[in-house]
Amino acid sequence: MSIEDSYAPSSPRQLEQVETRLAIELPQDYRAFLLARSDGRPIPDTFRMEGRWEMVDRFLGIHEGEHDNLLDYMEA
Repeated sequence: MSIEDSYAPSSPRQLEQVETRLAIELPQDYRAFLLARSDGRPIPDTFRMEGRWEMVDRFLGIHEGEHDNLLDYMEA
C-alpha cells in the first residue's frame, strides 16, 4: 500500500498536545503512522473484511490543513 496526498509528518510534541487536548491516548500503530506520514489517501483504497469489500477514503492526520484533520472530526 502507498499513501498519496499527505501533509508533513506529525511531531511527537504535536501528538502529545492532541492527546492532552482530547484526553485520549492514541494507539501505538496510529502514532507510528502519524509520525511517518501524518495523513493521506491509501492506494489501493479497498480491502476484503469478513467476506465483504470495504473502502478507506482517507486517513485523518494532525496538521494545520483545512481538510482531514483529526481534531476537526473529534471536536465537531
